[in-house]
Amino acid sequence: MSEVTCLIISEQGQNIAARLGMGDVRPYSVDELRRCWKPDRILVLIMAIPAAVRTIAAHLTQKERDPAVVCIDQATHFVTPLVGSHQGANALARRMAGLLGAEAVITTSSDATATPALDAFRGFAAIGEVPAIIAAANRGARPIVRNPHNYRLPLGLISGEGPNEVLLDDDSEQLRAFLSGKQGEGAFARAALVPRQYVAGIGCSSDASAEDVADALAMALTAAGIHARALIALATVTSRSTHPAILALGYPVLSFEANDLALIEVPTPSETVRSYLGTPSVAEAAALAGAGAAATLVVKKQKNSHATASIARASARGRLSICGTGPGALDLVAPRAAQRISQADAIIGFEAYITSIKALVSANQYLESSPIGEETARARRALELAKDGYQVVLLGSGDAGVYALATLAYELASADDLAALNFDIEVVPGITAALAASSLLGAPLGHDHCYISLSDLLTPFDVIEKRVIAAAESDFVVIFYNPRSRGRDWQLGRALEILANHRPSNTPVGVVKDAYRDHQKVSVTTIAEFDPTTVDMSCVVLVGSSQSYLSGPKFITPRGYLRTKAP
Repeated sequence: MSEVTCLIISEQGQNIAARLGMGDVRPYSVDELRRCWKPDRILVLIMAIPAAVRTIAAHLTQKERDPAVVCIDQATHFVTPLVGSHQGANALARRMAGLLGAEAVITTSSDATATPALDAFRGFAAIGEVPAIIAAANRGARPIVRNPHNYRLPLGLISGEGPNEVLLDDDSEQLRAFLSGKQGEGAFARAALVPRQYVAGIGCSSDASAEDVADALAMALTAAGIHARALIALATVTSRSTHPAILALGYPVLSFEANDLALIEVPTPSETVRSYLGTPSVAEAAALAGAGAAATLVVKKQKNSHATASIARASARGRLSICGTGPGALDLVAPRAAQRISQADAIIGFEAYITSIKALVSANQYLESSPIGEETARARRALELAKDGYQVVLLGSGDAGVYALATLAYELASADDLAALNFDIEVVPGITAALAASSLLGAPLGHDHCYISLSDLLTPFDVIEKRVIAAAESDFVVIFYNPRSRGRDWQLGRALEILANHRPSNTPVGVVKDAYRDHQKVSVTTIAEFDPTTVDMSCVVLVGSSQSYLSGPKFITPRGYLRTKAP
């Protein structure tokens, strides 16, 4: 994941960065920009676009060496990717625009035509005639994909949707997926997707030159049969992590203490190296440490007189993020959920939920929707993709852990030992329908309250009725989910009848339909005057406690702060 740094030129910029929840915020200076100008980084410049263009112009080299750059004007009207649109700038711009209520200015041709871009798939680098392939795809050409090593390809490429077809072939010894796309009559462009999941361990003498280190690395890459763009980073012992010869290669550098490297079992340890650096291996051990758990050493150390290099392959560990879309408005999607959505390989969800977050996704992401009632199938599909090493988002509305799919996903996953899964599962908190409705009604949840679903599809109504009775006797404010449908039209009336037997006739009842959506409706009445027939499945119903009251149109449940003494 790219590191994001924000450079600002004013106090207003500081305020904007705070609204975005950014952690790495620095005052702009020429020196600071130079220090931050690194690959695998996204720079956010809060300034006018002309100033931003002049600021970065002298630093631009080539896309694989430059960071992505996003510009935000100080009035927060526009968020504009300037450099590295397909390297994270577009996704970040969409996310920030949603948080700021701004417009993301996306100008890349693939986004304009909703066509996957070859150089924008997470975890891959594209080499060869990439612009020609993208242009051909934008015109509707069908790239031919050859995957000789059956590599785990991007889902957006192999989904079968759009102008792509997949052919498995075996015409290459390289660990790449080759793509050919027709440019014009009788002419073909050729490009390759390089999987970026390798770490090179580097060892060198104190007097090694950049040429020495580059030569050792080239030998290791050749022995592995991989392209230099397949490397995520270099790794070495801490005492060499700032060596100019290593830094000169331009890759991110990971460093590890010698005593930690000494614990890693390697095929070619050296007691001579141990005597100098405190570990019997630098290149091989650092490669394995940098590639992480379950890494595989693919090339033993290659060496010349001053440097050694080894390469390890990281294990592709998937992640399932179960995210709520909030009540409906894009700016009420939790920032972490928006981040997971914009970075996912695959997004699985009910059709309406996917539609609601379309502004956060790109044509390179794989979207799979299904109708209501297929929740179990969606959860199984999301788990399968995460198991295969993909970054997956399973969508729910509101908060995905409240009457949504988090429990179902965990139940299905727990059929196996959760601790032994080869992927991670997380639930990203969101804004529930009850909280959204409460904010529109006033302050109805100021004291103890409970949630009850009136749907008897999964829970018998006699069980639901007992819970309503308990809530009534306990004087809770009650939030009813799934209150009433065409086939279930009497349960809400019965629930209100139970509550009315335990609280005053002027107890407030609030109904919110489509909170924070285009057709939002908010109404308040009393428990004596409430008409259940006005409610459908798009509504949330809140019934006050005996202490709740209406003040004008607002529904309030006091906490007790204004009491002079306890009752």
